[in-house]
Amino acid sequence: MWSIIKIGVKREIWGIIRNNPYLPSQPNFPSLPSDLTKAVNLLITLIQQANYLIDKLIESLKEKHTKEGGYNENLLKKRLEYRNSR
Repeated sequence: MWSIIKIGVKREIWGIIRNNPYLPSQPNFPSLPSDLTKAVNLLITLIQQANYLIDKLIESLKEKHTKEGGYNENLLKKRLEYRNSR
């Protein structure tokens, strides 16, 4: 029973990985560890790293928005510049 579940989980994970356009499609792409505990720990670590990078991206976007303004503000500035130049 356990091996059927394990095979299903591996198949599902590899299906997600193969369908991801951002990952390389190299034949030597590393495989998940055979030990379930190590595989889960690896995936948890990757998720934590991804969350850290997303948090950094959000911080930098907030800082950029504070310094440069938002999209609508910039459109308004360009529109006003265009009107004033006519």
